[in-house]
Amino acid sequence: MSKGFKSTYLRLLNGAAPAQADYWAARELIDNGYAHGHYQVSKSHLAYGQITALVGFAPTMKGRLYADELAEQQRKRTLRYRLGQAAFGLLSFGTGWVFGVFSQVAANLLTKHLGG
Repeated sequence: MSKGFKSTYLRLLNGAAPAQADYWAARELIDNGYAHGHYQVSKSHLAYGQITALVGFAPTMKGRLYADELAEQQRKRTLRYRLGQAAFGLLSFGTGWVFGVFSQVAANLLTKHLGG
């Protein structure tokens, strides 16, 4: 299995035709119900267990939903997403701080105005 297996899964589940280097991923997707298709496994001594042929590969509904999950996971790992989350956090903190300061100032002004 390669290091970027999620990228390979996502590419295959989004409709890319599996190349021979992707047959391992296609087999896993088929075996786990994320895709339809048939594969042939080699029985030869030198390539035992390797997939030699793959036909009819297509994602299932479960596979398309899994592709959406993988795409969302990849999106959340991007720098842009993380910067956006940090900016939102800072904005929320700043808004709360400003609201706290203004409410304290307003309370002081009301107290002073009402003669308290």
